[in-house]
Amino acid sequence: MKTVLTSLSALMLAATVCASNIAVINMETILEAHPNTPNDKKLLETTLEDYSEERDALRAKLEEKQAALEKMMQSAQNPMLAPAKVAELKAKCEKAYMELEEQRMKAEEQMQARSRELSELERRLIKRTSEEVTEHVKAYAKAKGYDAVIYKNMVPYVSEALDITDEIIALCGGKVAPKAEEAVEKPAKATPKATTKAKPTQPLKAPAKFATAGEQAPVKQTLPVLGTTDLAE
Repeated sequence: MKTVLTSLSALMLAATVCASNIAVINMETILEAHPNTPNDKKLLETTLEDYSEERDALRAKLEEKQAALEKMMQSAQNPMLAPAKVAELKAKCEKAYMELEEQRMKAEEQMQARSRELSELERRLIKRTSEEVTEHVKAYAKAKGYDAVIYKNMVPYVSEALDITDEIIALCGGKVAPKAEEAVEKPAKATPKATTKAKPTQPLKAPAKFATAGEQAPVKQTLPVLGTTDLAE
């Protein structure tokens, strides 16, 4: 991994040195502002909820079988039972235990598969949006005569004048965030006091960041894997 990163950095540096006209982009910011992102996040959240419901149903079913097995085992310890009946119950307990363990393993494998499916879904969504962004970057670079466009986080310093992130966001159909200096609000003019007090509004929470292009970041809403120890409690 270190070798790959070193080679990549060397290539980026070579491109910077050789290119006479370069630009940089913040891919994470572009992906976060891309129109695909809200729907993609919603799809991932909905899929996670569906898989979680499936997991809970499996757990409930196994816990029910676990309780039935424990009840049967207690019955087999009744000193008033005839030896033949005790032997019969013990045989049933052993069979039920083996079946329960097999079902636990299948449930575990099923939920591990769901976790892989969720990660793969996120990977495909990121790949699709990243490819769309790349096409816009190529078209913009050719139109403006740029020799190279590099990721902003790949260089230790770059002038803001070379940053074309906002232009790419606009081309993708996303909403460009206001600059820091533009976001500063002017002092509000004094207004007459209202007769009734307005309830304070709750601040909006910033959405979770979308993964950066080229990365297969872990899903933020990780699907818990169904463990056998959880079910035995």
